[in-house]
Amino acid sequence: MEYDPLKDALAVPMRRCRRFRRLAYKMFELGFLRVRHVKRMLRYLLDRLPDNAHVLDAGFGFGPYSDLVLGEYPGMSLTGYEGKREQVEDCRDFFSREGFGQRCRFEVLDLLELEEESLYDLAIAVDIMEHIEDDVRVLKNLKRALKPGGILLIHTPAQEQDSRTVAEHHSFVGEHVRDGYNIEELREKLREAGFGKVDLRFTYGRWGMASWWLMQGIPMRMIGKCRLSALLLPLYYLLVFPFANRLMIADLPLDHLKGGGLLAVARA
Repeated sequence: MEYDPLKDALAVPMRRCRRFRRLAYKMFELGFLRVRHVKRMLRYLLDRLPDNAHVLDAGFGFGPYSDLVLGEYPGMSLTGYEGKREQVEDCRDFFSREGFGQRCRFEVLDLLELEEESLYDLAIAVDIMEHIEDDVRVLKNLKRALKPGGILLIHTPAQEQDSRTVAEHHSFVGEHVRDGYNIEELREKLREAGFGKVDLRFTYGRWGMASWWLMQGIPMRMIGKCRLSALLLPLYYLLVFPFANRLMIADLPLDHLKGGGLLAVARA
């Protein structure tokens, strides 16, 4: 399944209507378990940083985590790097209109070319590492960009096999270059990049994966087979969301022995 065309379609109303964008941010949190996991951990980390901390949002997309930082932590500044020019221009425009223009900067940059040193207290890299072939190089670049003791927050898909030993990948998402990371593989790559203390935990345990199938897996397969089925999605979500929401809440404690996602907190 290719996600980029769906993202491009969603981007049109988000760029035209501030209220729709705000609603979309809320719907991301309600509908995507990873957003709940990341936001909870992000708030935990931000609460422990200096009031004037500088945050890097690497591969910010529509900017939901940039919005959290700028909206809830008024003393902090943020820099965002993204490979798609239209996303950069979109976030520049939106966050400027929101009154955050003096505290944020959004630029087009391939993270393979990131050369900054010791600038950031915290870097966010949510669901981007699985798109990058030379992931260790990017991790090294992010480590160099962090101040000594700075923190990198990653979320990425998990798999039982080490992706370095897999010749072909069969990810549900067509844009991925690997299906995910084995937990020890990601730990080793973070160590290789120079990070010290590394904390890795599974997300999307048994209940979380069930919620993913209800909220993303089944609808995406429906649309993949027949685009007109998208017209049925409002009724579908009305019926399944109460059950999926309970499953997502049950998944939030990070005590899973295995899971479909990995949440990593690494210190430079």
